[in-house]
Amino acid sequence: MFSVVVEFPGAAPALTDLTAKEFLLRHASGAYTTARTVNRKSVFEFDTHIARLVTSLGRMTPPVHTDVAAVERLMVPMVVAALQTYISADPQGREMKVTMLMHDLGEKGASVHVSDLFEHSSTPCVIDVHGAPRSNPAAKDSQWVRDRQSLEQLKSPDANDMVLQDDLGRLYEGLQSNFFVVLNDRLVTAPEGSVLRGTVQSVVLQVAKENGIPVDLDFPRLVDAPLWSGAFLTGVLGSLFSFIVSVV
Repeated sequence: MFSVVVEFPGAAPALTDLTAKEFLLRHASGAYTTARTVNRKSVFEFDTHIARLVTSLGRMTPPVHTDVAAVERLMVPMVVAALQTYISADPQGREMKVTMLMHDLGEKGASVHVSDLFEHSSTPCVIDVHGAPRSNPAAKDSQWVRDRQSLEQLKSPDANDMVLQDDLGRLYEGLQSNFFVVLNDRLVTAPEGSVLRGTVQSVVLQVAKENGIPVDLDFPRLVDAPLWSGAFLTGVLGSLFSFIVSVV
């Protein structure tokens, strides 16, 4: 298994054995986002990922104030170069995962990592319920990759993700996903501002709106699990997948 890294704007793409997680951990904390390709020809919701970088940069400490156009000027050539290099090395491969990291608008303020996209199977998965909500959910800061390592060590071997729960039993989001339940024929997911809004989550909410499916932006509660008629996680790595077991 290999990956492609573009370490800074203008740098030549290089083959590496670094995973996306290792790539993020070897760099200083910064704003990041993880996307996926579609048919190996485009990046799903690319505009949304750029907007997320802009928002996250503005909420860093200290904040970096910029706009979509400036971030696109840096990121687009790097993403294109990394994807082209990966496809050249693996022309018949699967979809790709694209991780974009930004610290500032300087000459070495951005990096890109491209790797094979591992997609979860369509069979129901297992989740753990543990931990506490993150302190700054509105910003996608790579420091979260470091902070969640202690939780990942607690995750059951067969668990696909861990959903965070507060002291009141309210369920927030997964370590790498968003969380939905179906209760009384309504979609229920944590309110905006309490979790990081995911790209696939946003698509689900838009589809629900277009099809007249009622949505409650409220916290699901584990105590109500016997009443759920369904539940699922959304995220770039699996797009949308259901689960059957919750482990506290």
